[in-house]
Amino acid sequence: MQEARDVAKIYVGEDLESRVLMLSSKGQLTVADADLGIQSTRDPVDDEALLVDSFIFPRRSCSFLPTRTAPPRGVVAVLFLQIENATRLQILAICDDEVVELGNRDLKVQPDVSNIPRINPQFY
Repeated sequence: MQEARDVAKIYVGEDLESRVLMLSSKGQLTVADADLGIQSTRDPVDDEALLVDSFIFPRRSCSFLPTRTAPPRGVVAVLFLQIENATRLQILAICDDEVVELGNRDLKVQPDVSNIPRINPQFY
């Protein structure tokens, strides 16, 4: 029997190649197969983190990312996390069961992510 998980968001799409992404309310990212069997998990950057918002983009549409740091296929996840009084931007590349961190920075301003347009509605 699998343990219960805190799942705040679920993403599916053709760029995930029969994988399902699950995000917890604390920013933990889990890659599962089509039967929701856990393949890999990336813990949140901070135990006190809270997921503010997230965006998933097909890797092929992110041509600005160098291939030496990001897999050539899969998806790119952009996470906005609240940690105490700061907002952290975390960027992850997901390909098959591999999760690669591409960036992790504190933002000096509090962004209003509710105004960011959603480009790929099939992920929401």
